[in-house]
Amino acid sequence: MLSRQHHTKGPAVTRPAPSASLLLSLFVCVAACGGNPGAATHPPAGGRAAALEDVPTHALAAPADAYGSVILHDDQPYLFVALERGLERVLAAGLPIEEACQEPPNPEGPCPHRYDATAALIESAPAAPPSVQVLTPEGACEASVGELTVLVTGNCLVSFTLARPLTGCAGPLSPVARVSGFWDADLRYHPTPPLENVSLTDTGAPRFADAGHAARVRAWMSEPEVAGRPLQQGIASYARLDAGGDVLETSAAGFLVGSPEEECEQEVVQRMSSFLRRGDALTPVADLPEWSGALTWRGRVVGVVSGLPHYTRLASVSTAGALRQEFEQHVWSDNDECAQFGWALIEYPCGP
Repeated sequence: MLSRQHHTKGPAVTRPAPSASLLLSLFVCVAACGGNPGAATHPPAGGRAAALEDVPTHALAAPADAYGSVILHDDQPYLFVALERGLERVLAAGLPIEEACQEPPNPEGPCPHRYDATAALIESAPAAPPSVQVLTPEGACEASVGELTVLVTGNCLVSFTLARPLTGCAGPLSPVARVSGFWDADLRYHPTPPLENVSLTDTGAPRFADAGHAARVRAWMSEPEVAGRPLQQGIASYARLDAGGDVLETSAAGFLVGSPEEECEQEVVQRMSSFLRRGDALTPVADLPEWSGALTWRGRVVGVVSGLPHYTRLASVSTAGALRQEFEQHVWSDNDECAQFGWALIEYPCGP
């Protein structure tokens, strides 16, 4: 496999254009980036999806250090370097943070959202490539890697992220980039379309856009764990991404059940199931978490990105629906105290 030379500074290295046989495999919007949930994400080559037997089984396989995380900060993409929780290291490295800005930041306040890295931080940072390959809905794109920057990424906790700005590629970008090697020429990245969220406790029968999703939610509602107790709150979420040959879809639901007089005895019940739809056939994708986007190859879903905002995770998806993790990196932490994330999210009334 071809690899990039790693430098901290200097002009970008000019590389020969890789042939299709040398190209291998991937970033994700931190939030859903729009799009029509019912439309195909990218026309397959020749207008037809690849036959299942032609889909490469290792399109995303690469050494772990061949991948890196792409994060968004103030709507700008950065190559993730490291997360610093607390003030100790950045203050010791000479970062000029005023005392009033050393508390958890107010996004609307006057404190800076980023700082130039000090010489001490630059010296201790790992070497960086002059460019990385990100993945977009149109394919791979070579993004230039800038100088080390310190991002203010705290929410209710103080934290800073060391990162390098990425320029030269239009989004949406996959949350995973190739820092060495190359993406396969036929790979595409598509962010998760907007979710369909339906309340299950509003007046009147819930209305669902997809019959299969509706049937799954009604089956969950009939389970003894849900149906056997008063339903205080319920929400169902549905995600659907049409790759042209495969449709990746996920149904999720959350139920708050129990007596209204005993809030702290109530329980949150959660359900989720995912499938690859090919015509009328459904192939289960077991243990797929909330996904931020999918990687496709000639109309077939071959990978998913998940874990945001705390982790960047890339997993391959086989034609039989099996997942295999290819990459994972911890990119943010709030000790699960600052904000709630998830599909069909139900907040427990008596704390975390």
